[in-house]
Amino acid sequence: MDSSSFNHGYVYHVFLSFRGEDTRETFTGHLYNALDQRGINTFIDDEGLRKGEEISQSLLKAIEESRISIIIFSKNYANSTWCLDELVKILECKKDKGQIVCSVFYDVNPSDVRHQRDTYEEAFCMLEEKFRDNMEKVKKWRLALTQAANLSGWHFNNGYEFKFIQSIVDEVSRKLNRIPLNVATHPIGLQARVSDVTSLLQLESNDVKMIGIHGIGGIGKTTIAKAVYNTIYNRFRYASFLANVRENSRHKSGLVKLQEKLLFELLGEQGIKLGNVDKGINVIKDRLCRKKVLLVIDNVDDVEQLQALVGGFDWFGLGSKIIITTRDKHLLTSHEIGLTYEVKKLNHVESLQLFSWNAFKRSEPDDTFFDVSNRAVLYAEGLPLALTVLGSDLCGRTIHQWKSALDKYKRSPNRKIQDILRISFEGLEENEKEIFLYIACFFKGEIMEYAAKALRACDLHPIIGVAVLVDKSLINLDERGVLSMHDLIQDMGKEIVRQESPLDPGKRSRLWYYEDVLQVLADGTGTDKIQGIMLSLPEKQEVKLKAEDLKKMRNLRMLIIKNAEFFGENVHLPNNLRMLDWEEYPSPCLSSDLLPEKIVMLELRRSHLTLDKPFKNYANMTSLNLGSCELLTKIPDISGIPNLEQIILEDCTNLVDIHESLGSLDKLVYLGVERCTELKKLPTVLNMPSLSCIALNGCSQLENFPDLFGNMENLRIVEVEETAIQELPSSIVNFNNLQILVLKSCSNLKNLPRNISLLPNLQLLDVSGCPKLQLFQEKLSCFSTQNLESNECSLPSKPCVDFDSLGIQSSHGFHLLENLDLSDCNLSDDDLHILSCFSKLNSLDISRNNFVTLPKCFNRLSSLQELYIFNCKNFQQISGIPPNLEHIDATSCTVLNSESLNLLLCQGLHKAFKFEVIVPRPRIPMPFKFNYHNKGGSISFWIGQKFPRIALCFIFELGNKRIGFFACDVQISINGQKASNKEQYFLSVSGDLVWLYHQENLMDLNTYLLHEQNNVEVSCEIIDASKGADVTIYYCGVHEYKEDEEVKKTNLILCTSSSPCNNGYLDNTQSSKERHENQCHYEDSLGIDCCSLNESLRLHEISDKQMQQISASIRPVIIEVNEKTTDILEADTIHESKDISSLDMQLYGDRIWDPMLLEYQLNCHTFENKENIRMIVDDVQVEPQGRHEASIIAANVVSNKGELQVQEHGDKSNENSLIHMEHKKSQSEENMEAFYASLYAETYASLGDTSDHSKLAYPKMTEETRKALKILKELLSKQIFHLLEPTSSTSIKTTLDYLCTSFEDNVSMRLKSLILKLSAEFSQWSCDYNDANMKLESSILVLSKLQELEEGLEANKDQFSEFLSIESELESQLVYLKERMKELEEKINAIKMNISISDGARDTALRKKRETFEAGRVLKAQRDELRKRRLRLRAEQESAKATKGYIEDEWSKIREKFDRILKTFGLDY
Repeated sequence: MDSSSFNHGYVYHVFLSFRGEDTRETFTGHLYNALDQRGINTFIDDEGLRKGEEISQSLLKAIEESRISIIIFSKNYANSTWCLDELVKILECKKDKGQIVCSVFYDVNPSDVRHQRDTYEEAFCMLEEKFRDNMEKVKKWRLALTQAANLSGWHFNNGYEFKFIQSIVDEVSRKLNRIPLNVATHPIGLQARVSDVTSLLQLESNDVKMIGIHGIGGIGKTTIAKAVYNTIYNRFRYASFLANVRENSRHKSGLVKLQEKLLFELLGEQGIKLGNVDKGINVIKDRLCRKKVLLVIDNVDDVEQLQALVGGFDWFGLGSKIIITTRDKHLLTSHEIGLTYEVKKLNHVESLQLFSWNAFKRSEPDDTFFDVSNRAVLYAEGLPLALTVLGSDLCGRTIHQWKSALDKYKRSPNRKIQDILRISFEGLEENEKEIFLYIACFFKGEIMEYAAKALRACDLHPIIGVAVLVDKSLINLDERGVLSMHDLIQDMGKEIVRQESPLDPGKRSRLWYYEDVLQVLADGTGTDKIQGIMLSLPEKQEVKLKAEDLKKMRNLRMLIIKNAEFFGENVHLPNNLRMLDWEEYPSPCLSSDLLPEKIVMLELRRSHLTLDKPFKNYANMTSLNLGSCELLTKIPDISGIPNLEQIILEDCTNLVDIHESLGSLDKLVYLGVERCTELKKLPTVLNMPSLSCIALNGCSQLENFPDLFGNMENLRIVEVEETAIQELPSSIVNFNNLQILVLKSCSNLKNLPRNISLLPNLQLLDVSGCPKLQLFQEKLSCFSTQNLESNECSLPSKPCVDFDSLGIQSSHGFHLLENLDLSDCNLSDDDLHILSCFSKLNSLDISRNNFVTLPKCFNRLSSLQELYIFNCKNFQQISGIPPNLEHIDATSCTVLNSESLNLLLCQGLHKAFKFEVIVPRPRIPMPFKFNYHNKGGSISFWIGQKFPRIALCFIFELGNKRIGFFACDVQISINGQKASNKEQYFLSVSGDLVWLYHQENLMDLNTYLLHEQNNVEVSCEIIDASKGADVTIYYCGVHEYKEDEEVKKTNLILCTSSSPCNNGYLDNTQSSKERHENQCHYEDSLGIDCCSLNESLRLHEISDKQMQQISASIRPVIIEVNEKTTDILEADTIHESKDISSLDMQLYGDRIWDPMLLEYQLNCHTFENKENIRMIVDDVQVEPQGRHEASIIAANVVSNKGELQVQEHGDKSNENSLIHMEHKKSQSEENMEAFYASLYAETYASLGDTSDHSKLAYPKMTEETRKALKILKELLSKQIFHLLEPTSSTSIKTTLDYLCTSFEDNVSMRLKSLILKLSAEFSQWSCDYNDANMKLESSILVLSKLQELEEGLEANKDQFSEFLSIESELESQLVYLKERMKELEEKINAIKMNISISDGARDTALRKKRETFEAGRVLKAQRDELRKRRLRLRAEQESAKATKGYIEDEWSKIREKFDRILKTFGLDY
């Protein structure tokens, strides 16, 4: 059934299919009469319609327009081809339209029908003879009979026919009573949501499924439930939709009546009287436990309703599906419903479409109303209820009236919308109501931690209160802990407060609108009704405040002031104030009116406080924030705040001294003293058993860390970044629960406590920027290298330490360490070996250190995913890479050798999932091919309907070689629409850079693939850079991952230091000869051959000397190109010349090993990238000293055309362009070598003429060559499409073949090169040009087809109009149904709605996927942000635990005191 058809319209209730001569005047006539008397509109054909062999169109149309088809099988039914065609059509409608089909076997055995026996067998014998030329039709009839006989139905053999007919009519009537529900007039965005819910139901499963649909009021829960019901109810014999359970259960005996209604709709039994809910529960369980039912319980707000109607899964039979809609997610949880669906708001496109249908009666707004329509849509924020109400209210009004109405809604929301939303608020308890109003007025967009402290200060219970509000969809709490709510929900909360006193803000409980606050303060109209004030000005301004303005607000508990400067008299605060958050508090001391025993929370950032007096009697204060108080020089005695849980002293740049009393606060959970640059000491001793986090970052003059005493088992986090401390107290190793230790940039730190590695729960250790710290020297001194196994390592003097084989790994501790930062710690090679012990490491940063080699033992770090090694100036070689690495940053490692760079890049390409590499640009090409590549920062290509797994590569050129930072933004657009973007920052970059990463979120990208062929554009843009930086994007490439079978193929590539490869842009040709030689010399001094060939790599850097050895072993071979052969000459003579430098070799950029072309390039000192040609070395003679090098010499370089379609054709052409290099020993080898030696001698002699290096003297050409060139010139003067004609194409190919196979010495090298290139490319150009012509013709055909479809659509409209006229005619004929005229009109409207639904079905599904994609991006950003707050969250967690423990202790103390008092009075109960 088409799931988009939520409302169904039919012309007939029942269609009767029968054999006229058997039953028209008997059984069928009686059945029709009985149906008609029950008011069931039944179609029975007129005998006059049955003329000819083919069934009439009017009969087929009647079948399609019927809701139920009854097939009456009689003895001669199969004798009629009309009946059989009817049967086939009926079964098609059952499959496609969900039509109900029933069978009646009248005086015939169902088995005979099913297997075509008896009279049915005789009938088919005649049919097979009659239709022997169309046996497929006969087979279709047989199959239809078998399928229909298997359907449920009635069998009449003998008995009372009238009773039999009555049972059929009753069953038909019961089925018709289950009519589809009216859904939405404009079901925008409904299709995708219905599909989501339907998938949760698992309709094919035989399990009982209960699912819950929840969300805020007006979001469309009931609409979705109705649409799902209409989509699937025909699959169930028993189905019921109980609407608005919340309202119906409010009445007396409401639940009992709902139970009775449920039983009636499912069983069809009237007069069921249950009496009470408990009896109803047992009756429902007993009557339905063996029945497969579809049940929708709509708008539930109490768990008792669920217990009375759908108490358990065992109430219903196998395959039953129950859907529950509610605003309260907790109801579903408490009823153990695990499958839930939260209805999301409409996206902007869907919102605009729904609004437009209601406001303009079409899918998009008028042009003049476009901007104001978008404003209305933004106000509704995706809520269907609001969009519908606003659109209907504004329909037909002028644009000025629109603007006026929207302005009004800012201060006074629409009443219709508010009444619906307020239902959820009215169902809250008092605690939740107060919390909701505080959040709506003050705390939307704030961190939960901050709001919870403020709410607790007002004697509320935020933990449970916020959870209830989240369950009821009134607020949201994201992964970062930020509170949010729908704008209309917030408006509803503010409107509730405003209605407390619509005209006098001074009599409201809360003031948040700055104009209202300023008015109350200016007029002095504040009253004791005000509980909370937030004054947050859009721009900073001065506000005059009288002394008693706040004092008279006796019940003011919460005061929040931001961005305001007060002047006037001294401020007097009310006595009952609990929470004060005042940025730039103007007074140097706290107000004397402030009762210390009342205050719970003080937030006085950037205030003018000096705190000359100690804190006294602040018994209830739990939070004190004095951040950025620049006048604060000391913290006085705070022993008068015994219950303080959090103290924040960040950025107090003049703070010098903190009183010793701080160290004895036994309730303190968080101590934040950060960036207090003048602070030199803390309390000597910290004895705080509740302390969870110490943050001393940026206290640059703090030299001594306080001693830690007592039971501090709650300590989880210690951060002392950028301080002057020299050592940590030895007692820190006793705190077994310590998880995070940050000592970053402590330049004076020399040692860590001896047994710090024994901390059992340490997960993050950051000692970066501690150059004096000797972290591993003591560990390494415990071992003697002669007792260690020597692993294979590239540096013989620095073997890897095999700790596993020695059984000593456990002695190094750090068993749970996941994050380790050792950047800028002066680490050497010896220090790196011991890191292999840390098997749980997930992230390792060893940047800005002095090691040379990454040891092989790094292979053991199987858990490591992130490795940072940037700005390691001596880092040259990689011997081992962690196997599961996902991110590596080697920025500015400028001396890292080419093999190691390629090893990193290969590692990334082999992953195929989530890998990112940032490395210097290698001096040789990449060890892999790119399917698409281009100079510059953008590239485009075509793909099919599934986004391939790809890696993106970008090369950045730095004009001034070293810059502080730059940032780029990579965007992927599909069919012109932005689908993905990624921002990346690069810090402290030296030299050119390569960035390679795997593209993630392919499923999200697939949602943008709308066509069979889709255009993809990848673009990279520099969006920021340090001053004076000159950064250009030199190259971009796309690598498509192949299937495993393709990866297994052997692809070896022949490369010199110039690396003739299809990725020519990746070759750092700017490197000078001196740089190359210096690199080789430096690596040779370490015993490493930088130009050696490593078997583990596919691409290599080869020195000139080695190339000479290799090339000397390569003999003349034959190149096969397009079935023609030419000699390919040796390279020995070239390398024998002492005048050819490595730079000259780098200039060699050809893809074909052709010494003649190389001669020309060496003369001109220019190079040109040729087309890439696949090369396979079948057999190569290798000299003994160079056997291992030459054994891997081969090439498999595939031309990249930049588009997928071109590449696919190119793969085929490449098979014909394989170059087979065969080694054949012949007697003419020496003669050939001598010939080319003399040839090159002549060439180099000509180089002595420095007057013109670009010219060479050649003898005159032969006459045959001149004729061929003349013919070629004439052909080239023609247009390309003329050359593709058979005659011209043959001519140019013949000419090119002749010139390529008959080159003479007297032909210039430039001309030879051009002809070779033209010959190699002409075939491909021909294919490409023909392919383009085919595409052009195809597009013309498609456009022509489009025109035909447009015309067909117009014809369809005419047919639809004809249908309407027919319908009107039928209505005039059916007089006896006048009383049901209204119902028929509703069905006609439903038909029109189905037409509109069908048009937008696919688009709405795609928009749903895009919305999911956007939501996924938001979730990822939220997750990343929350990770940054991990430390603070953990501190909050510990604070909560401490608070809980404190309350439990206090409760115990009170109980003990109470018992003692009772005993004192002798009351011992």
